[in-house]
Amino acid sequence: MKKIIIMLTAAACLGSVNTILADEGNINPEKNLCAVYSQNCPDPPLDIQQLLKLLRGEIAKGRRVYTEEELKKLENNLRFAETIWEYVSE
Repeated sequence: MKKIIIMLTAAACLGSVNTILADEGNINPEKNLCAVYSQNCPDPPLDIQQLLKLLRGEIAKGRRVYTEEELKKLENNLRFAETIWEYVSE
């Protein structure tokens, strides 16, 4: 039960990221909108380990795909997810 509550809390926090997008014609198709803006996320949602893998992969794409602001959001989301993972895996 504790893990479910933590996962729901993590999803809510990641979902509260401001969704400020440029007009849709300028969105790079390689961007994962779920990882940055919590949009177009899969259903059922990712578990914490899948989320960590996704975020690390998106960060690895770097400036080729993401703006500096988006990379900072990805890094913040990764730090948050790592904190949750550490707490859950204790």
